[in-house]
Amino acid sequence: LDFKELKNFWFETATSSYVIDHLKKHNAQILDFEGVQMFESGFYASYEDVISVYPLLYQGGYLTIKDYDRESDVYTLSYPNSEVRISMLEVLMPSWVGCSTDDGKINMQRFYFALKSGRIDEAFELLKEFFVQIPNVLNNKNEKHFQTVIYVLFRWLGFYTQSEVNTSKGRLDCILFAPKQIFIIEFKVDESAEKALAQINEKGYAEPYRTDGRPIVKIGVNFSSEERTIEGWKVEE
Repeated sequence: LDFKELKNFWFETATSSYVIDHLKKHNAQILDFEGVQMFESGFYASYEDVISVYPLLYQGGYLTIKDYDRESDVYTLSYPNSEVRISMLEVLMPSWVGCSTDDGKINMQRFYFALKSGRIDEAFELLKEFFVQIPNVLNNKNEKHFQTVIYVLFRWLGFYTQSEVNTSKGRLDCILFAPKQIFIIEFKVDESAEKALAQINEKGYAEPYRTDGRPIVKIGVNFSSEERTIEGWKVEE
């Protein structure tokens, strides 16, 4: 892209920890940081005068310039790649879940052990509760955002997880490898859990993992954009 040359506005004293602390302090909705628009003056800031998270994110490398409109003199910023986007989610996940409190830690432990032990309904009831508690991060209400939050939560809890796995017949939303089971998960928004589960079967998403030896659990999940949480799920073992 033919961008206007941008001067060096890096903070001499800025650190990653400062950026993260600032995000937490302002309850930053980091899923909304894609497509941020700024004038050039927005890049100028001193350590003491920062009131917006955008200069910090740009200077820290968390956002990059994706476009520049010469006529309006407006820059468009976004995450440089999906890895940075997910890393930001992982860093802020504890504060969203409330893991600074004993209750928050206990709830996440309950979810972890329920899923690990194959108590799927119990686990998804807890996951539904989790989404209800963090509606501010789901303003875009689309499948990608629900999927990303779940993927990061699974990773944060220590599960080996893959997202958007390409297959010969399509793209699997999420696969989670637990010690005793493999979970094949497909997401829908404002449709039905039955439709999500049917897609897993129709596309044969579970087939490449049949030789693993662990039981395969297929889960279709439907989210409600209105309620901003899980509306229902369907399990097939």
